[in-house]
Amino acid sequence: MNKDEKTIELDFEVDCLTNSIRNIVSGDSFDTDIMHLTKADLKNIGKKNKWKFN
Repeated sequence: MNKDEKTIELDFEVDCLTNSIRNIVSGDSFDTDIMHLTKADLKNIGKKNKWKFN
């Protein structure tokens, strides 16, 4: 790791490896892409844009 990189620790438990997000209650599966969040992305998320995550 170089001096410009940061270590980010995540606080969640992986209970099943899949290629999508899966609703445990209903069994529904949603295709999912995982990518890094950019500063430009931050301008498009928030309560005013109906962002549902905290």
